[in-house]
Amino acid sequence: MKHFSFVLLLSVVVLTCAAQKHPMWTIRVGYGISDWIHSNGDGVPSLQIGGTVEIPLSRTFGFQTGLSYMNKGALWTVENGATDGTAVRFRMRLHGVYAPLFLTYHIPMGDAENHYGFVSSLITLKLGPYVGYGLGGRLKKSAAGEWLPVNGNPYSRSYNYNNLSLQAPDGTAAYLGKLNRCEAGVAAGVDVVAFGIINVSLKGGIGLTPLTTHWGGRSAKSYFVQGALCVPLPL
Repeated sequence: MKHFSFVLLLSVVVLTCAAQKHPMWTIRVGYGISDWIHSNGDGVPSLQIGGTVEIPLSRTFGFQTGLSYMNKGALWTVENGATDGTAVRFRMRLHGVYAPLFLTYHIPMGDAENHYGFVSSLITLKLGPYVGYGLGGRLKKSAAGEWLPVNGNPYSRSYNYNNLSLQAPDGTAAYLGKLNRCEAGVAAGVDVVAFGIINVSLKGGIGLTPLTTHWGGRSAKSYFVQGALCVPLPL
């Protein structure tokens, strides 16, 4: 709750500043892939929808924040995890809200205006931390080609799934513990406005705080890569 209160307070401060600085508001819809570090799977689809606001700091620098709904997750396989010795696959899907805190740098192309108007061509580089808060999730497993749900909310205090057939690095049995709702990480990306019509974005991020320290004897930290279509709002 402390993290959530901080994000809420920061949003109020940002919106107050935005009213004074002629900000740029943008709606973003993104799609990509996400996974956990040390996972041996191919990742799971990741969808994001939300909005951002950018406040000018100078003609070339700005501060960008916002709020988005995003789902992330992980996919991994445990060899010889079933009772008959076959492999078992696990798929975790999580969803929550995320807020970026980016410093942006703008590179006008051609005769573009500054980045707080609608420009013909512009490249924006952005880098900074993000914070997130998990709302819910679901774990599924597949031992014979059929995905079966595992009961329980991974964010619940009582969540302790011992039947994962996981092993810690020392070979002892391990389990998947309750996930942390609050997450913090760092992300970087690039936005491109071409011909005043095409506005696309590419972004990647990695979690710095573990979602859980009980995942097969490891700490589970997430990462994601997404592309997005962006619609500036002339407010």
